[in-house]
Amino acid sequence: MVGKTHAAVGAATSLYVVRPHSVSGIALTLTAGIIGGLLCDIDSSHTELHKKAALLGIASLAMIVAGVATGRITRNESLLNSLMQNEAVALRILCGAGLFLMSFLGSFTHHRSFTHSIVFTVMVYWLMLIAFYPAARAITAGVASHIAIDFLNERGEKLFWPVNKRFSLKLCSSDGMVNKAMFYVGVGATILLIFSAVI
Repeated sequence: MVGKTHAAVGAATSLYVVRPHSVSGIALTLTAGIIGGLLCDIDSSHTELHKKAALLGIASLAMIVAGVATGRITRNESLLNSLMQNEAVALRILCGAGLFLMSFLGSFTHHRSFTHSIVFTVMVYWLMLIAFYPAARAITAGVASHIAIDFLNERGEKLFWPVNKRFSLKLCSSDGMVNKAMFYVGVGATILLIFSAVI
């Protein structure tokens, strides 16, 4: 499926799973769901995300350095100490960096392998749970929705990576009528879920 379809379905799925009740909760859930819906295709050279994957690598490195530095802060270093309260913050930074780094490395894998697997989904959830738990379920729902709708078309995914076998229902092409229908269903469901959350 194409990027806009993954974004729309990721948004709807995250709203359905999380069920936020505030404007800020809806915004966070939508953003995380869309990111999750697009994240899997970092391994596709045709996507903008893949083209900008180097930025994820740089961000990962910066976050790892910050996380390590944070864990070594003493109470005498008041400026850094005020920004980074304790080692728990360092752990959150390191897990956030781990998510970026995992995504960056995923950009070098074959399309629909590591980033379209159960292993990737579980790792995204675990790392986000520690790094920024309010968005963990939403981004994971977006990732899961991406894998689920790609499972419908003929190209197949390595769901049980590192096992090399590809799995697919082979019901449709990745850019045909089903893709278009899923985009409109995703947009419609997103709108309905937003209205039901704020009413």
